[in-house]
Amino acid sequence: MKEEESSSSSWVDVILKVRRQFGEGCDESAALARFVAENAGAFDGGDFEQAEHSLEYTALHKEYLALWEREMETFCRREGIALPELEAQMYDALNDRYTALFEEHPHHGWVDSALAAVSYDHFYARMAAAACGRKK
Repeated sequence: MKEEESSSSSWVDVILKVRRQFGEGCDESAALARFVAENAGAFDGGDFEQAEHSLEYTALHKEYLALWEREMETFCRREGIALPELEAQMYDALNDRYTALFEEHPHHGWVDSALAAVSYDHFYARMAAAACGRKK
């Protein structure tokens, strides 16, 4: 029997399916890697706190988010995962619901990583690192 399915109920661990597809950082798709490689030249590779954050960075971040969302929606549609169910399970994991008192939900860390993966800070760090790699 698969670990995400139980014969006694129809509940499916959809986070586990998404986690397997998108990796531990939730941003390991080939399309996102391609986007980073194609757009890293716009970044100077500087430290986040010291960098001048241009409007171009904001526009690229919006494109990155749109791509990430399309990748996630396409996967969920293909796997028959309802987005409200994924959102509900992510909420439960983030809030440590259905766990023993003072225990963290098994997917809590991954959901934190998924939310961080779409943040501007993470996006900038990823793009700046790619820009530094290009300059070497």
